[in-house]
Parts: sequence; structure tokens; C-alpha cells
Amino acid sequence: MKVTTRALKLAAAGLGAAALLAAAGCTGEDASPKAELEQALAQLSAAKSYAFQSTATFKELQLPKPAADEAEKTEGQPDLSALMAELTKGMTIQMDGIYQREPMRTDANVKLTLPSAPMELTLPMIMTGDKVYLQVPDLIPTELAGKYVVIDSKKLAQEKGEPMQQLDPSVQQRLLLEAGAAFMKPFEEKTYFKSLKPDEANLPQGVEADSIVQFQADGAAGDQAMALVAEQALPAVLDVVLANEAYLQALGLDKAEAEASRKELADPNSELSKQLREQLKLEQVKLIGAIKDGKLAYQSMDLNAAYTDPQGADSFKAVLSGTTTYSKLDEPAAFTQEIPADAQPIGTLAEALGAAAPPAR
Repeated sequence: MKVTTRALKLAAAGLGAAALLAAAGCTGEDASPKAELEQALAQLSAAKSYAFQSTATFKELQLPKPAADEAEKTEGQPDLSALMAELTKGMTIQMDGIYQREPMRTDANVKLTLPSAPMELTLPMIMTGDKVYLQVPDLIPTELAGKYVVIDSKKLAQEKGEPMQQLDPSVQQRLLLEAGAAFMKPFEEKTYFKSLKPDEANLPQGVEADSIVQFQADGAAGDQAMALVAEQALPAVLDVVLANEAYLQALGLDKAEAEASRKELADPNSELSKQLREQLKLEQVKLIGAIKDGKLAYQSMDLNAAYTDPQGADSFKAVLSGTTTYSKLDEPAAFTQEIPADAQPIGTLAEALGAAAPPAR
């Protein structure tokens, strides 16, 4: 795989790990935000159940161009990447749901709003250890509208002759805990972390916190932060990922590719390390986390970051803000519906949509 694509993947991994810092908090003047983060995430990861509410708003989102975009584009055809960037401007994703560790289950309502379309789509879903049930929106012209379809990961793995990837949110949580702790180690607390008072954090109504911490890197600190990311933080994250096959699967990373990237990042003069330092820019990363009774209660993030590929294909930019509130930790999960026994295979929906599509001219 070419170096620019690997740099893009690692850049995305770095930004994802940076988001974990939103959970940081401290319980006293001498407490370490890093230590408190580990404790809060550990509490969340070990929770038997919890409820959550999340909102993410994308002020700007420019995604890398598909591999075939440039090759197949002919004169007069629209730039799909530019069209997608315009459609997603102002996009909001809201999610509320309930998570239960044993037996594994997550129920959620996902609401997607596209102001530029305009369009509003609500997608109820149920996720177990090996299946995802999706309710087909009413706006889709098919007799399946309002009914559930199911994605069976076990069946798909058998058909492909590959090991099944467990749909287990606890794997991601453990990954976040370990990778987040590794990612934070090089960041010096006095420079990047700041304790906040409740009135400074702009907490939502009803959210109480014993401690609040802000992590922020922007301006000149952004360049310094990217040097830390490329030379220390990402290698540490890759060490965590390479030590656990489940983490590699969760991130969709090839082990040989990850090992090669880890080796190159160990050399600050390598092409990969130079690309990350020079081409990944953090205009702003601002994260606030609130902890109540040692548990993560709320987190918010403001992100303005861009990766510039000189060739153009792998460039991306993300300007977004998001919040998540957690509640009812370890209380009995109050699911409101049964797992649908009459759900149709996802292929049935594809067939129905194909039959409903107008004939090609």
C-alpha cells in the first residue's frame, strides 16, 4: 500500500484516539487528568449497562476521493467528492440508546439531518453480538418500509470463508481505554490540560460533575502536537493494537501493514513520519470531559483538522463538534421492544430497491 494512503489511515487513527481525551477529568488539584481518564474509561468499559445520548454536527466534511473517482470521471460529470462535501455541510447525527454487556445488545435511534438536501432520516436499530437489525425508513419506496432487515455477520463470514468479526462494543471500549492511555502519554499536562469550573464548561442542564478537564491544542501548539502524534503517540497506539488481534479487526487494519507503519514511525526521518508531521494539520482540538462519582458523565469535542495529500486524492478536512451524555450506569437495561423474529435478510432490501428502480436508459 502506498505511503500516502497509510499516512491517511494513521492520521484518522490519531484523530480518533485524540477524541478519547474528551473523557479526561480530575477529582482534586493534585489528581492527574491522565490517571482520571483511565479510571473513568475503565468504569465505563466495565459497566453492565448504560444509556447514552450523542450529537455530532459537521460544519465541513471533505472526504478522500474514491479510487475510481478520478479514473472514471469524464468531461461533464460532477465531482462526487465535491458534491458529497456540499451535501454534508451542516449535517447532524443524533443518537440515543441503551447498551447492555451481557447478553450483548445495543438499541439505538439514529437521526440524520441534511440541511442542504433538505432531508431528515430516522433509523432505529438493534445490535447483538452477531447481528444488526435495521428498520427500513418509510421514505424508501418498498413494501419493506417500516419493517426490519437483518445483517447476519456470522452468515456473511461463512459465505466468505473468513472468521466472524464479533459485533462487540466492549472490544471497542477496551481498545479506547488502552489506546487512549497510550496516546496521551507524550502530552505534557501543564501545556495541554486545564481544569474547568462548571460554569466554564457549559454543561447541559441536568449534568452534574465532581470534576471537569479541558484538553486543547491549537495554533503553534497544534504543530507541536502533531510532532508528538507522529513520533510518539501513534507508535504507542500501534503497539497496543498490534498486541491484540481483536483490535486489528475492530480497526480493519492489516497486521503486516500496521507493523510496517510502526517500524517507519520509529524513524522521525522516514517518509511516513514526515508526511504526518507536514500534511496533518490540527487547527483546533478542544475536548471537555466531566466525571461524576468516578464515572464519565459527559464529553464534548470541537475539531478542526485537515490532511493534505499533494496528489489530492487522499486529502480530507473535518470541522465538527459533538457531545455525548452517559447515564443509568449499571442499572437494568430498559429495552422497549423485542428483537424482531420476522426480520428479512438485508439482501431482500437490495432486491426490492433494484426492482423499484427505473430502467436504465
